[in-house]
Amino acid sequence: QGVREGAMITSHDVLIGVVTRVGAQFSQVELVAQLARKMSVRVREVETEGLLQQENGELVLTHVRPDAKLAVGQTITTFGSVDGVLPYTPIAKVKELFGTPSDPFQRARIKLLIIPRDGIAVSVLQNGEAQ
Repeated sequence: QGVREGAMITSHDVLIGVVTRVGAQFSQVELVAQLARKMSVRVREVETEGLLQQENGELVLTHVRPDAKLAVGQTITTFGSVDGVLPYTPIAKVKELFGTPSDPFQRARIKLLIIPRDGIAVSVLQNGEAQ
């Protein structure tokens, strides 16, 4: 049906992955839980940006401005960009703040809103439209 690289994979309006490769009969998806790259995100309640990335085997929120009022329970969403990723799609919640006083940015451990598993119903979104 014309699925392209960069399409968002969602379940119950929560981002669970992004299409990274497309062939004639398949689509390969990078799950958010297993990110191999950094993903630009936004913390909705304080309208600040950060990065979601793997660190020592766990998914963390990094590079959040030190003056942002980051707190446990805040919602992490997509940031949105020119590659078709819709802004403000929920991904996770802030689970725990951590870091050192010498760290120039705030950091947090996160909890995904949905953990993908076999048989989960998903939608493929490209440029805001379901495919």
